Amino acid sequence: MTAAALRRHLLLIVAIKLALLAAIWWCFVRPARTPIGADDAASHLLSSPGEPSK
Repeated sequence: MTAAALRRHLLLIVAIKLALLAAIWWCFVRPARTPIGADDAASHLLSSPGEPSK
């Protein structure tokens, strides 16, 4: 196998893997968002380091 063919083969494999990872993320991770309200964000940002977060 020549260097150009090997490079093309490896790039194809990496592109397929990236496409599969993007599809898995799009189907399973993207829809699982946690709603965060303004009050929750403000209490988290304004809390002191000694307090446990919610």
